[in-house]
Amino acid sequence: MMRVFDLLFMLYPPDYRAEFGDEMRAVFLTLAESQQSESWMSTGWFAWIEVLGLIRGAIYERQRQLWKLAAVSWRISASMAGGAVFASGMHILMYWFLVPGKSKGLARVLEHLASRVFILAVAVGIAAGQQAAKQDPTALEIAKSIYSSSFTALREAKTLEDMRKLADSLDSADWISVDWFGRTILTRRDADRDLESVLALPPERRVTGMDIIWAERDSDRLIVVAWMMSHEVERVDSEGSYGTKGTTHRLMRGALIRDIFLDTRNGWRRIRHDKILPNDTVLAVDGAPRIVPPLDERHRVTPAK
Repeated sequence: MMRVFDLLFMLYPPDYRAEFGDEMRAVFLTLAESQQSESWMSTGWFAWIEVLGLIRGAIYERQRQLWKLAAVSWRISASMAGGAVFASGMHILMYWFLVPGKSKGLARVLEHLASRVFILAVAVGIAAGQQAAKQDPTALEIAKSIYSSSFTALREAKTLEDMRKLADSLDSADWISVDWFGRTILTRRDADRDLESVLALPPERRVTGMDIIWAERDSDRLIVVAWMMSHEVERVDSEGSYGTKGTTHRLMRGALIRDIFLDTRNGWRRIRHDKILPNDTVLAVDGAPRIVPPLDERHRVTPAK
């Protein structure tokens, strides 16, 4: 019974399994042990109820997660549910016909295969009914307003007190900054210590601008994904990475970041800053995009003039 549970539990999203796996496995084991003294008919009925419950829960969690990540219309729900049901059926069939009596090695292979079939079926369901996600213009304008005001204040700051006021207007007291390995590298207190060094820079070097890739609002939260700190430098290509060795190229470098803001009674305040890619990521070579180019002027944010 536990092997059946483990196979079906693979249908759930990884983060859900990590958070609730031990608890659900312990509950299932307790219930299964309580059925050992019952008749075969009672045990079989219990097994089917648990199997159907696991499948239903997997469909719900997968649909809920994909709904958030895909940011598409409600019309894709039926496609996702259909793909999930189809994949769940294949999962059970593979287990029923192929696993009993086979080696443990085969069971593990089938477990991984079934999990991938599930993901593939859900992806097919989404592809069949998905509509292209569109940028919410309201969320984009809110994001541009936040950053434009902050960039302007940063360039115009003349004293350390001006810098502290800017930090108070942009970040919450419990703001954190996370690097691309998921480590917290800065807190609000750490960042406040760096204000004096930023103030020492010439105004034009304190901020160059950003290109917003995506902005989305959900109730009292705003998420922004953008290229930040983009700047152009000239480098000699000693390795031949961009063409002939020894030639000089103009490299546009920047960092991919994600900011999360909370709508408070004092306005929007940033609560988290994630650095997804490092500062020296090459965005363009001699003006030709290498990863994600700036979209257009509607998505570019610079200090107000």
